[in-house]
Amino acid sequence: MKLILTVFTYGPDQRRTEIELRPATPESTLGDLPRVSGWLDKLALTMATDLSSRTSGGAKYAVRSLL
Repeated sequence: MKLILTVFTYGPDQRRTEIELRPATPESTLGDLPRVSGWLDKLALTMATDLSSRTSGGAKYAVRSLL
């Protein structure tokens, strides 16, 4: 899996982080769109709970899927 992490800072207390995950598609799903879609749905649901969190200051991390 490829991970790209980009951090943007706008001032001393303002910042944004973007995390982009690029997993390799299993060979068993290639060429079968319904299987690829099902695999992506399961992957997104599995990872979303790990990426959603709150900071000590109470700010919530937003998780947005581009699938």
